[in-house]
Amino acid sequence: MNATNDSLRDKSNEEGVSSNGLATRIAGDAILMLLIVGGNCLVVASYATDRRLRSGTYALLVSLAFSDLLVGGVSIPLRIYGSAVDWNISVHLRTFYVAFDIVSAVASNLHLMAISLERFIAVSRPFYYQTLSLRPYAFGSVVSWSLAIIIAAVHPENYLQKTTSKDSLKQKLLKAYSATLFAVCFLLPLIIISIVNIGIFRIAKALIQRTPFQQATDRQRLRKERKTAFTLLLMTIFFFVAWFPFFVVNMLYLFCLECLPSSPKDTIILVEVTKWLHYSNSAVNPIIYAFRDREMRQAFARLLGRGPLRVFCKVNQVEPRSNFPSSHATMVSLARVEQM
Repeated sequence: MNATNDSLRDKSNEEGVSSNGLATRIAGDAILMLLIVGGNCLVVASYATDRRLRSGTYALLVSLAFSDLLVGGVSIPLRIYGSAVDWNISVHLRTFYVAFDIVSAVASNLHLMAISLERFIAVSRPFYYQTLSLRPYAFGSVVSWSLAIIIAAVHPENYLQKTTSKDSLKQKLLKAYSATLFAVCFLLPLIIISIVNIGIFRIAKALIQRTPFQQATDRQRLRKERKTAFTLLLMTIFFFVAWFPFFVVNMLYLFCLECLPSSPKDTIILVEVTKWLHYSNSAVNPIIYAFRDREMRQAFARLLGRGPLRVFCKVNQVEPRSNFPSSHATMVSLARVEQM
């Protein structure tokens, strides 16, 4: 994952690429680091200080925030340091950086997939959803972290540092590893999230049409659930924009090197932009999930006191998750949709 991009950068450095843009790249990474750490720390602090957020839904959000904090608190600082010293770092530090980068990225993406599935169950199976304990949420979080650690642990760079031949076992393993990573970290979450979003929109639309007009409160709740589906749609778009360019470059380096720019300078720019994009997903996640959730926004407002951000946290609130739906009429409508 990162080894591919580091190899591209190293190749470019060897060919004498100017480092005039180093300050700009470091400044961009530093700004992104502050946004990631600030936003996700606010999510974690809200969960820790507000008892009303102690539910499985918010526990998943906090676990997602922890994975994104690894990006902002470990991966990006190490990347800034590596860029500052022209990546003249020890093998152990490079291995540590690559491992942490993979763990945080895979865990973040798998958590996004788990949250989407949780939303789908909340909308499509409300009777079952209301009976869920914390165990399914804990299971989803543990599986996400476990897979992320396993995937990082089996990276070929961890065991074949000295192999350099293009036709070597290392290259073959890197190709197999990158293809697997693409499938697990990007393709699988993207497919599942997209299918889930389509399902949520269809169910919300059917419920709005079936709910009696006199049930104004229930129809309002259903429309708010549709807004939740729109939030997931935004997340899908940002997820695709953030990760697709990175994986394209990663796969081209291994399978079609001649498809990449021939200029070393252009290569560095391409690598830096795609890397910055996929890091930016960790800054967008708390905005999409937390800032659009009413309960979390209210917790933000209490934490931020009377400052200008408190006013921001009071507007455009979206009703969260689980108490929907509450009335008997809406529950009957949901039961009919479940039988479709």
